[in-house]
Amino acid sequence: MAGSYFNTLLIISPGFPRDENDTACLPAQQAFVKSLKRVSPDLRIIIVALQYPPHENEYRWFGHLVIPFNSTRYGRILRPLLWQRIFRRLDRIDLSGETRILSFWYMETALVGKRYGQRRNFRHYCWILGQDARRKNYYPKWLRLKPNRLIVLSDFLADEFTRNHRRTPAYTVPNGIDPSLFTNNGAIERSIDLLGVGSLIKLKQYQIFLTVIAHLKQSNPDIKAVLCGHGPEERKLAGQINELKLKDNVRLTGEIPHETVIEFMLQSKILVHPSSYEGYSAACLEALYAGCHVVSFVAGEKREIEHWHIVSSVGEMIERCHDLMLHEPDFNPHLVHHMDDVAQKVLNLLEGGGDVTTS
Repeated sequence: MAGSYFNTLLIISPGFPRDENDTACLPAQQAFVKSLKRVSPDLRIIIVALQYPPHENEYRWFGHLVIPFNSTRYGRILRPLLWQRIFRRLDRIDLSGETRILSFWYMETALVGKRYGQRRNFRHYCWILGQDARRKNYYPKWLRLKPNRLIVLSDFLADEFTRNHRRTPAYTVPNGIDPSLFTNNGAIERSIDLLGVGSLIKLKQYQIFLTVIAHLKQSNPDIKAVLCGHGPEERKLAGQINELKLKDNVRLTGEIPHETVIEFMLQSKILVHPSSYEGYSAACLEALYAGCHVVSFVAGEKREIEHWHIVSSVGEMIERCHDLMLHEPDFNPHLVHHMDDVAQKVLNLLEGGGDVTTS
C-alpha cells in the first residue's frame, strides 16, 4: 500500500467463515478482506470473530489469522469476562508498528474495538452496515463514537443513523463486488424469470416476492422463480407457496454456496428484492453485474443506477416486473462498485490522521 504507515489491521466481526469453503457466511465481508489483501499485499490482517464459528480453535483463512471466541456461551453477566479474554489474547500478538482496528457493525464489535483501541492506543473505526443504524440499537447511545470514527455503507444508512442517533457519520463507503466471481457472464440462457436472494427473515418480506409471482402467473402460467436463502421464515414461505399454488413455479433452495447463487443470477432476468430495510444489498450489486434487472423498495444510493428500479408499493413492484418480462430488456452487466476500490477507500480512511482519543 503506497504511503502506508500502518502495517496491521484488526477486524472485529460478529462472525467469519469457518473455513475457506464456507462461502455462504458474510460473502460481502469475505470479498472485502480478499480485496484488502489485493490492494495492500503487505498488510497483516487479523480477524476476531465473536459469535461464529461456534468454537475457539484459531485457524487460517487464506493466510489470515482468525481468532474465534464462541461468544454465545457467555450470558450478559459474563460478557466482561469475554471481553477480557479477547484483550488478553490480542495482547499476546506482536503488534509493533502501527495498528488500526475496524469493527464490522456498530454493535458489541464496536465496544470491543473501542476499548481495545483505548487499551493499546490504536485508532478504532466502526463500519455501520445495516440494522445497527436503527433506533433500537443502544450501542451508539452507550459508546458515543465520534463522527470521524464512523463509516457508513450507504446514503440510506447515513440518513437512518443521523435521524435515529443525532450524529452523522463522517464517511460513506458503499458496498462492492468481486467481478472475478462471474466467469460466464452473458453465456448462460436466462431461464429464470424472477430471483430472490437473502436471509429468510421478516425484514426481507419474501412473502411479497411470492405475491408478485402469483400475480404475474395470471398472464404467464409458466413463470419460473427461485428463492435462495434460509432462515426462520422458510417454513411459512413454503406454506404460502402451497396456498398460492406455486409449487410448479417457485423453487426454494435453502442455504447454498455463494458461487451457486452467482450461477442462479447469471440464469435470471429480474432480481426482486422486497426488503423493507437494507444497508446496501450486495445481492443487488451482484445481480446487476450478472446482467439482471433489479426491482426493490430501498435504494443504496440517492443517484439513479442503470437497471435498478426503485418502487414504492407492492402494486408498483408487480407492474414493473410485468413490464420488464413483457418487453424483454437487455441483460448487459453493470459494475456499480468494484470491491478493490471499496477496500482502497477504507484503507485511505484508516491511514488518515486524528487523535486516537477522539473515539
